[in-house]
Amino acid sequence: MTITETTQQLRELREHRSVRQLANEIGTSAEIVRRWLRGEAQPRADRAEIIRDMFSETLGNHDFSVSKIKPQDHGRDDSITETTQQLRALREHRSVRQLADEVGASEQMIWRWLRGEAQPRADRAEIIRDMYDSFVNSIRGFYLS
Repeated sequence: MTITETTQQLRELREHRSVRQLANEIGTSAEIVRRWLRGEAQPRADRAEIIRDMFSETLGNHDFSVSKIKPQDHGRDDSITETTQQLRALREHRSVRQLADEVGASEQMIWRWLRGEAQPRADRAEIIRDMYDSFVNSIRGFYLS
């Protein structure tokens, strides 16, 4: 991926999020994001990866069918835990900030869990499972009513 692609993806993400929200989700300041958007600077490799993940997870977010909320591995390692898959499914319908607030973790930690770099503690995994179950039940209820 070239830097130009990363900048373009960031600009497309900007169409649906505020600069501050992008900065929070990426784990940097709003001013840095503005500099990237203007082409005055380029994100480091780790930040570019976050932008790429955000962009790929944003594609198709407007499809709220029941099949869309099932845990998916998004083409990643088969060893990803069920909790990570549930978190990824929830991410398709919530911002990282919302997930962090609901789970009681930092946004950077949520991103690490989404990328499979770390696993949540048992208490946080239980919160994620409960959130996922509630979400699935609300969608099922919507489609069955």
